[in-house]
Amino acid sequence: MNTTCEKQDPDLIKGVVAGIAGGLLASFLMEQFQALWSGIAAQITNKANKTSSAGEEPATVKAVNAISVRTLGRPLSKAS
Repeated sequence: MNTTCEKQDPDLIKGVVAGIAGGLLASFLMEQFQALWSGIAAQITNKANKTSSAGEEPATVKAVNAISVRTLGRPLSKAS
């Protein structure tokens, strides 16, 4: 009984082309998603900034003043 198994070698060129096409498509989709995500994040940030008080000090200034009061016993002077 003579059985021959013919193994087909994968077509190297088709594999390379498919890999390049898949990589390019993935990069394009990732770039589009990041652009969309950045736009949404900017809208959320702008909405949050509009809701906060305009004359309020930034949180970093508040934190430094709180530390200064606890350690030095007085708030820091405002720099011009």
